[in-house]
Amino acid sequence: MNIFLLILKTIGVIAFTTLLATNLIGLFVRALYQRELINHLRNTDDVPIKEMIDDFAPKKRLSLMVLLFLMLILAALFLYYKYFGIYVAVALLLMMMFRLPDLISDIHGKKIDKKNYTLTFLAWIPMLLIVWNYFFKL
Repeated sequence: MNIFLLILKTIGVIAFTTLLATNLIGLFVRALYQRELINHLRNTDDVPIKEMIDDFAPKKRLSLMVLLFLMLILAALFLYYKYFGIYVAVALLLMMMFRLPDLISDIHGKKIDKKNYTLTFLAWIPMLLIVWNYFFKL
């Protein structure tokens, strides 16, 4: 019965870590690219677009969004380290890093090339770290 609960806990941590890593890095990168897009649109000659951008997207708000998402990522890494250990915190960080190329190509609307497929395949490594943390922890 104890092994069964350990397996369920491992599967739950893997699922939650994958969900958290994907969403946190997605919010952070999209906030960064939104700021770049808005700065690009501010340099256009179209007056209605400039007025709309100035009304709805002040620079301070976008900088605060990026800072907020960065602080959320750091807080999640700290909490994972504190409650689950170093292996799971590193797994969270690796999941975020391996998601970056796929996310950036998705934002730019490009198809994923073979290099990004390799990095997506490497996203299984953090899951092995979580299994190592629960089953073979030193």
